[in-house]
Amino acid sequence: MLVTLQPFAIAAFGAFFGALVALFTTMWREARQRRKSKTQALIDEYFSSGFLQHRIALSGLRRKVLSGEVKVDQTAGGYWYPGIDFYRGENIGALNEHQHLEFFHGFLVRNALANQSKELDLKEISCALKTSYLWHGDLCNSVAQHVRTQVVGSPGAELPYWVDAIEQVNKILHYDFKSKGMLANSV
Repeated sequence: MLVTLQPFAIAAFGAFFGALVALFTTMWREARQRRKSKTQALIDEYFSSGFLQHRIALSGLRRKVLSGEVKVDQTAGGYWYPGIDFYRGENIGALNEHQHLEFFHGFLVRNALANQSKELDLKEISCALKTSYLWHGDLCNSVAQHVRTQVVGSPGAELPYWVDAIEQVNKILHYDFKSKGMLANSV
């Protein structure tokens, strides 16, 4: 009896492990496809004509900061609650410069959350955004640093999540704006 069950047991054992391998392979492929889809959606958003207006507005704000016309701490006051009087900027389209920067922060938060949930292809997002983000990352990072300083000096104020999200995106894209940010001397 034992001899006749042995081929059956081997076949059952092989079928079980074959099914297990197929299950894990399918799960891995689905996760990989979700990562690729999420990454491509974020890249498409960043380079879309709708998002371009936010990037253009940020470029203008960055030029104002570099020229000394606007101080980063003036800009930072409007990004935490209760905040302080802040620079809203000129209207570009339907939004002012402050609102365009807020949309950009939201994009960075979506990137950070996708990274935390392992839904981001880090190599692909880095290749796609790294060069372009350089033009806006130093401004976002400088505003985040000023928000952090302002919040720490205000009892009861909470640090907005986007401040940490910017640091996460900087790590994803391998940027260290703290040591070599172009706006370091313009604040």
